[in-house]
Formats: sequence, C-alpha cells, structure tokens
Amino acid sequence: MTRTHTPTPWRIRDCGNTEIIGANGRTVETLPGASYNAAHIVRCVNAHDELVAALRKAERVLNHIGAASGSEHIGAWEAVRDAIAKVAP
Repeated sequence: MTRTHTPTPWRIRDCGNTEIIGANGRTVETLPGASYNAAHIVRCVNAHDELVAALRKAERVLNHIGAASGSEHIGAWEAVRDAIAKVAP
C-alpha cells in the first residue's frame, strides 16, 4: 500500500494551540501554543511540488548546456541534482 501525505495546500488555524490543516480540512499536526515553526512548515510544504518541478527543469537545461559547452556548468548541475535527490521520491 502506498501512503501519501495530506493534500495541499496546508494552512494554519490558531485556536489556542496552532493547528496545521490540510486541504481536506483534516488536522495534520497540533502544536502547543503559538508555534513560529508552523508558518515555516506550511510554506515549505505548499512550495515543495513547484520547487521540485523548477529544479527538474533547471536540471534539464543545465544538462543540455553542459553537453554543449563541456564541463563549465557541472557545479550548478550537480547542485541542482543533489537538491532534487534530497526532496523528491
């Protein structure tokens, strides 16, 4: 069985505790009090898919440029490839 994360976009609901709510209206996590990390978590989760898509596009462009010009852009290509490996399944 393949598990998936709670649908995005996520949002914050403050009700004494800070709740992170998924697009389906379900609570993802409840954090005690006013959590300053909640906004960061929600921004990261909501931006994830778009950032991975942009990195994959950059990887294709850098791969094409690198093939045409030698190893001049290899550092940028490796950085993009490594970033994708950290966040993409």
